[in-house]
Amino acid sequence: MLTAKHPVNTHSLVVELDSIIRHEAVYRRILTRTGDPHAMKQALASVQLAPEVMLRLTVMRECRPELFMHAIRTALIAFALAQSLGLPEGQRDSILLAALCHDFGEMHTDPEILAAEHNITQYERRYIHVHPITAQVLVQGLRGFSSDATLAILQHHERLDGSGYPNALQGDSITVLARVLAVADVAETAIRRFDLLRVEMLFRLGQKRFDASIVNALRDLLHITTNDAQEMRLASNATGMLVIAQDDADMLRDLHRMLDKLEWLASDLANEIDRRSPELSPLAQGALNGLLVQLHQMK
Repeated sequence: MLTAKHPVNTHSLVVELDSIIRHEAVYRRILTRTGDPHAMKQALASVQLAPEVMLRLTVMRECRPELFMHAIRTALIAFALAQSLGLPEGQRDSILLAALCHDFGEMHTDPEILAAEHNITQYERRYIHVHPITAQVLVQGLRGFSSDATLAILQHHERLDGSGYPNALQGDSITVLARVLAVADVAETAIRRFDLLRVEMLFRLGQKRFDASIVNALRDLLHITTNDAQEMRLASNATGMLVIAQDDADMLRDLHRMLDKLEWLASDLANEIDRRSPELSPLAQGALNGLLVQLHQMK
C-alpha cells in the first residue's frame, strides 16, 4: 500500500483551514457571517476520510497545490452556504466531503489543458467534461460517502438551464447539494482571481444557471461593502473572467457580448474626444492624452 511521510488527514486539513482564516479576510468574513464561525472547523475535525481519500488529497497537495487549496476553500464556502440555508447536519457533512473531493477527476486531466493561458479546443473540452464522472467513480462506495455526496460531485458542473455537463441536467434534476457545490466552486475561483464585484458580475451573467436562493445566500456571506467597491482593480481582469466562463458556452457568449459593447463605447468616446479636442483645450493636455491612450487600449 502507498504511504506518505506527511499524509493529509483531518488534523492537517484543520491546520490549512486555520491558515486561510488567518490570512484571507474574505473567508473570515464568510465564516463570521454564518453566525457560527467555529462549526466548519469542528465538522472538518470530525469528518470521516477513507484511506483512499487521504491518499488522493495527499497526492493533490504535493502535485497540484493550487487545486488542493481550491478544494479546501470551496469546502469552506459550501459548508458556510449549507449553514446559511439551514441544511441539516447530515447534509452539511456530505457537502463538506463532496467539496473536498469534487475535483479528484482533474488529477486525471492533462494540466496543460487546464492552464489559465490555454485556449481549450472543442476536442479537449471532452476531457474536461468527463472529470466529474471520473471523480464520482473514484469515491463511489468509499467509507463515509453518502449518495448525496457522490451525486453532488457528479453534478457540480450541471446548470439549472441545462447548459452544464456531463449530462446537461435541468432544474430539479440537479440535487440541492450539487447546486450548493456549483455556486461554491465558481465563487472560490472568482474570489481567487479577482475582486468581489466581479464575483457578483459573474453570477448576474449566470442568473439562469445557478439557484437564486443559494446565490443570495452567497451575497449575504460576502457582504460586499463600499470599501470592497473602492478596492476594485480596474486594471482589466477581463481575460481572467473569460477563463472562468470558458466551460460555460452561454455565459461565455454573454460575457463576450458585454465586452464587445464596452469596447464599442470606449472607441466611441475616444473618437468623440478626438473630434472635440479644440473645445477641450482648457484641460491639461497630458491628462487628456492619458485618457485617450486608456480608451484606445480597451479596443
